[in-house]
Parts: sequence; C-alpha cells; structure tokens
Amino acid sequence: MSDDLIFRTPVPARRSADDWAAIVDRLAGTLSDALGVPLRVEGRDVVDDVALTCRVATTSPVAGPLGIGLTATIGLEVIERRPVVNAFVFLFAGGTRLALRGTAESYAELVYEPGRWRLAAWTEDEYGEFTGRPAPR
Repeated sequence: MSDDLIFRTPVPARRSADDWAAIVDRLAGTLSDALGVPLRVEGRDVVDDVALTCRVATTSPVAGPLGIGLTATIGLEVIERRPVVNAFVFLFAGGTRLALRGTAESYAELVYEPGRWRLAAWTEDEYGEFTGRPAPR
C-alpha cells in the first residue's frame, strides 16, 4: 500500500475496517523500517472513524546485554482538514526506560510525511502523559 490512503484529501468522513487495517500495517511497517527494528502491533483504537491510535513494540531486544527495546504510540488525526501522523517513541534498556539527562521521563517524537519518518524532537514528558509506560515484552 502506498501513502495515498493515509494522506487522501479531502479526508474521508468514514473509513472501512479494511482501510484502517491497511493504514496500521503501513504506518507500523514504515516505522519499523525507519528505526531498523522489527515491530509488532499490540493494539489500535479508531475514534469516530477519522482518528487512529496504534501501539507497537519491538519483537525482541537488540544490542545483546544492553537489551535495547522500544514501544511507540502512532497517531493519525485530522488537523485543519489535513491528516497528521506522528509517533511517540519510548526507549528502554534492560527494561528501564531511558530519558534525557535531568528529566524523569522523556520520549522521541517522530512525524510521518509521505514516504518518510523524521525526528521532530526529543521531549521531556513534562505533564506525565506517558509516565509508567511498560517496557516491551
């Protein structure tokens, strides 16, 4: 599948279950490719047939004894009548969540544009939205 289904404008008022499944597969697959690690989909929620939240995680740790893994929440929403896709990525080593120096918890925000993911920011979890995020299994 190409990105046409994701970035179609005008944005459809409703999408079919097959469309959502294809969108999840595309976003999880392209994020997996961009990060260079296999990811599995752990769940998804569709809101009002126009917005998506999808949870993914690494399938197994990498880097031997460091046990590096990640979880991410991918979101697709419509802002000003345009599809916007981002992912909040949480890194773990040996089951411990990694963070920026001087912060309790933080995450990387990536933005998806047709055909590519780009790093938007590495951000402190200032409001605790993602506190207690579980490590990948």
